[in-house]
Amino acid sequence: MQRSFKSLIYISFLVSLCATNPLKDYRTYYEDINRAELFIVKYNFESALKIYRSVFSNYKNHDTKDLYNASICAIRSHDYDFASSCMQELVSLGYSMNEFQKQSFDSLPNFYKNLLSSKYDSLNKVYKSKFDLQLKNLLDSIDDQEQVFFKQKPLFSYDSLVLEHAKILKMTLEKKNLPEVPMFEGHMKIPGALFRHHFGVMNKYRYLSPSDPLYNKLDFTKYSLRDLLLKAVMNGELSPQIYSFLIEYNELDKNKTTGKVTVNIDLDKRNVSLILPAKDQIEIINRNRSKIGLESFEDAAIKNIGVDVLLNNYPFEEHLALAKKFGLNLSTADTVSFEIKGEFVMESNKLETKAMGNSLLKDFNLLKNTLFFIEKLPSK
Repeated sequence: MQRSFKSLIYISFLVSLCATNPLKDYRTYYEDINRAELFIVKYNFESALKIYRSVFSNYKNHDTKDLYNASICAIRSHDYDFASSCMQELVSLGYSMNEFQKQSFDSLPNFYKNLLSSKYDSLNKVYKSKFDLQLKNLLDSIDDQEQVFFKQKPLFSYDSLVLEHAKILKMTLEKKNLPEVPMFEGHMKIPGALFRHHFGVMNKYRYLSPSDPLYNKLDFTKYSLRDLLLKAVMNGELSPQIYSFLIEYNELDKNKTTGKVTVNIDLDKRNVSLILPAKDQIEIINRNRSKIGLESFEDAAIKNIGVDVLLNNYPFEEHLALAKKFGLNLSTADTVSFEIKGEFVMESNKLETKAMGNSLLKDFNLLKNTLFFIEKLPSK
């Protein structure tokens, strides 16, 4: 009972601090979280935990990724009260009990597991009370329509539909702002694939040549979601990593990129190699990253845990078997359907994630969106 009371006191302390500290933008939050994550990849969990404690007490909005990582750091540092408070907050943001079944949570004493179980229903009610079902249904409907058009209609019809939806999205999010709690896959507040494809189409039209038949056919300028989403980043409502992942689809201007490490996979030669941007390009990349609250490119590369495993232990045989299963090779690539290619990509991603997951830090949630995978299909 004493431990439970102590945990409640801490949560009350957080609430009171947040109420009296409606802080500026979240740049400092992201800088501190980056320092914590750099301690994590050095296995210095206690130093990371100190940063998480400080950050959470000073800022109202806590990203689910950060709460999750903080809870693991707390368990490994034997600070079970703090781990419990982070896990309770995660449930109030939509986490299920199954998501705490990873190995890192095994050492949490039964007292705290039982405490979380006993509070689950009430915490889940908090989540549901903030869940905007009307907005979710609207975004799901838009996503469904676009998928149908993409598969069945001419490309320009799809692009035109995206423009019409961009108008709806901007008007809706200007009125409602981003959802208060995550509502979509990956504990995201917005459907990532939908918004990423929107930026992909918008970026495509930004860079069309005047000689292109589609030049000036569609104008997305007034309906861009960039500023709206960047404002959400600075308010702690959307992580800068997710923001950069969304806006950079089809971004052709190297001076606007936040940088990628290309992972080149040659299935025939059974070889994996990394391609890094040039040094002068990294300077531009870091300026762009700083503007939106991202860590430096170098720090992001350090946090790409599991890349060393990928380089030295890539599952080539499994990947080749997968290509054979879907009938994909260099000679069939142009004739295989879009749906089959999509399934192959999804299964390939699972293989890569599994290979990288052999790292000792596999339970931590460290975003890897600086990685860009290029796969060369087998010749036959």
